[in-house]
Amino acid sequence: MAGKKTLILIVIFVFSKIICQDIEYFEKLAVDGKMSELEKSLSIINDNYPDHPITQYINAALNNNGEEAFIQYNAIIFNFPSSIASELSIMKIGEYLYSKGFYSQAIEQLVKIPLFFPKSKNIERAVELLKKSYLATGQSDSLEFYINKFSEMYPMLNFSNYNFSFQDLLEQEVETNRKEDVRISNGKSQSNKEIFANEKNISWIVQVGAFSNKKNAETIYDRLLSAGYTTVIVESTGIKNLYLVQILELSSLEDAIIVGERIQNQFGLEFIIKKV
Repeated sequence: MAGKKTLILIVIFVFSKIICQDIEYFEKLAVDGKMSELEKSLSIINDNYPDHPITQYINAALNNNGEEAFIQYNAIIFNFPSSIASELSIMKIGEYLYSKGFYSQAIEQLVKIPLFFPKSKNIERAVELLKKSYLATGQSDSLEFYINKFSEMYPMLNFSNYNFSFQDLLEQEVETNRKEDVRISNGKSQSNKEIFANEKNISWIVQVGAFSNKKNAETIYDRLLSAGYTTVIVESTGIKNLYLVQILELSSLEDAIIVGERIQNQFGLEFIIKKV
């Protein structure tokens, strides 16, 4: 009889160990962002660990309704504030708010990752979005403060790319006495005054290349035009003749940053932002 009880206890122990390992495995997949693998096991996860915070996070992350997922993430943060699921939910909310252009609200969420979750794998990603959100809202002083703070908190992480001021993002025109730029679009040349005379809502442009070879500029121009961007080529007549590839139709700095990042992700092109 004693032998049977011992065997039952061993089975229970082993089963518990397997359950524990499984939820840890699913948690690791969630942390690594492997949602496609989790989606295949969603029914198993829900059946076996319905009340676990990581299960609730997985369901929120796989929810295609952004507003519903937003509510689910907030519930996780409220109910399990110190869990990995809470950290992941905060990051998701920050990304969601950033994608919607709610930069001030995004900052409130994203700053929590490096401040309260020192072991998070999302620290660099959170700081990157913080940088862009602070730039979009013009809060360069706050950005500088937090970059210095995080550099001290995480000496092993590289924040050297963040040594800039807000004005560094904007290319200031210093050659005011030089000839006006000439835009070449569809074979026509126009001065900047003529170009922007009928574009009263355009106050920002994104520049994605400056080429000495016109054919290189035209190659980028064609790719961006095919992707649906209102693209032009400007011939700069400064110290050196350059062909500048630029994106129009941007009424705010926020729009310019979003478009620049999108192009960077799509085509791998670096960009600068210019005020018209």
